[in-house]
Amino acid sequence: MNVCAMVAGGLGIRSQFHNQLSMHAGAGQNGTWGVGVAKAGMEEGVDSIGGSCIIAPSGEVVARCLIRGDEMAIARCDLDFCAVYKRTTFNFDLHRQPQAYGLITQRKGETLAADGTLWAASSGV
Repeated sequence: MNVCAMVAGGLGIRSQFHNQLSMHAGAGQNGTWGVGVAKAGMEEGVDSIGGSCIIAPSGEVVARCLIRGDEMAIARCDLDFCAVYKRTTFNFDLHRQPQAYGLITQRKGETLAADGTLWAASSGV
């Protein structure tokens, strides 16, 4: 698909995707509601993409702004919905096993120099 054809309502689809990606991850990884507030439109010569949204603990977008003008995202956010994730998937008391981290905390992989060659720790650099 032509990148020029990927613009909807004046907002670049890829820009909106990347804007919301970290919010999806943050809400989902923490089992909590996420609200991202973004400026939209032209102000002092700067064109902002907007894209404010509300994301559920499941990582789903439940409300979002789609235009470059004034707009508000509204959603009913049941805070008890967070508890479902904190009791199951993100129950760190149950799932975190620090004793199993030994293999990754006791070993170190190769270190490469800026030019991509192997950096020897004994080289004194």
